[in-house]
Amino acid sequence: MLVLGIDLSSDIGNVSLVQGQTVLGSVSVRMRHRPLLNCIQLIHDLFRLTDCKIDDLDLLSGVVGPGSWTGLRVTAVTLNTLSFTLQVPVVPVNLFDALAEDTICRDMDVFAVVQATRTHAHVAQISKNGMRIATYADIEYTTFAEITNIVGESADIIVSASDDAIDKLRVFCGDKIRLTTVEHLPPASIGAACVASGLYLAHPAKWSESFIRPEYLGSPVKGRAFEIKRGIGGKALENEK
Repeated sequence: MLVLGIDLSSDIGNVSLVQGQTVLGSVSVRMRHRPLLNCIQLIHDLFRLTDCKIDDLDLLSGVVGPGSWTGLRVTAVTLNTLSFTLQVPVVPVNLFDALAEDTICRDMDVFAVVQATRTHAHVAQISKNGMRIATYADIEYTTFAEITNIVGESADIIVSASDDAIDKLRVFCGDKIRLTTVEHLPPASIGAACVASGLYLAHPAKWSESFIRPEYLGSPVKGRAFEIKRGIGGKALENEK
């Protein structure tokens, strides 16, 4: 099964081609301007690199949140368009599940942190004593200063490829925790493709029945107020005033 995975949830956008558990190719770029054009260019470069044809795709997958406001929307638009054009099913994947798929946890308690705003982040535990656990229903929305109260002092933390988030964690957490960035791990899009393959094999769907939308999005309303909207597989979160 040839799967295209897309992850535009952070500063670094990535697309990957996965066949079974084999990564055929992966390309990345720092997302600064025109994310839609960047995404299209990444897909073009990926197929040129791997000598695969887009018509050979069996499944589409993408990270639908939490993450970048613009990046998640671009991911949804791109995948829904490809799904309609190629008549290929598309499977949404939560970022924390994708990170868990790519992470060798050993005997550690591992948490993932994804920046939501300048002061807040989404936090979820992805492994306990080396065992992967479900995350999408237990995502916390908290300030960077309060993260240590959630994860404890002995946990390892994985953050998405956001330099700003890494800097904030180092300021508030200091040497109490070890930080591992996604840049040192396989791209989340690879995890998304692997997770999507398993979900599709367990619950096959026709392309006409599949449609994705972003989840865990924040939208600025009335000045500094920030609204967190509910999405696929997520729980409603209270507004930050």
